[in-house]
Amino acid sequence: MSSPTPNLLPRKLRFGEITHSGKSVHVTATQEERQAIARALDLVSLDTLEAQIEAAPWGREGVKITGTLKAVVVQRCVVTLQPVSDTFEADFARTYLPAAALAKRARRDGSSMEIDIVFDEEDPPEGLDGPDIDLGAIILEELALGLNPYPRHPDAPPPDQIEEVQDTSSPDSESPFNALKKLRDLS
Repeated sequence: MSSPTPNLLPRKLRFGEITHSGKSVHVTATQEERQAIARALDLVSLDTLEAQIEAAPWGREGVKITGTLKAVVVQRCVVTLQPVSDTFEADFARTYLPAAALAKRARRDGSSMEIDIVFDEEDPPEGLDGPDIDLGAIILEELALGLNPYPRHPDAPPPDQIEEVQDTSSPDSESPFNALKKLRDLS
């Protein structure tokens, strides 16, 4: 059995701490946490990571988490591998129900635990198995979703000016397409 993934940003909020007026939490990652997160997400560096989170009751048994994530990340350019700094801010919202309430809701509705997702509507609530909401996991997921998948350095050539790289590792190697063409010509 493999060991569980380490919690890179251990920030928990007890479900019971959320009052009728809600609870506000500010999270700022330490330097050590930012370094570990940068390694895990294959970043050059994570210069800042902070979130302002509001937790409020949702329905009779649930909780709604809303927040704003701010980060300064440095990634590698997909063309030149030069460092590319990016500052971004993202808003997020999630709802949670205790697992028992989620199961009771499914039985009451006569539905299975399958969830239909409609893109123009709010996401369905997630199940909450224990007494804590893992705010660190929410923040890390939002960070990973917010990263630019193709960061480009300003000095990187435009896509239409990038030359195709030829494999010159073995001068005797033949293109697999030429080999297939020769096989076709033999038959």
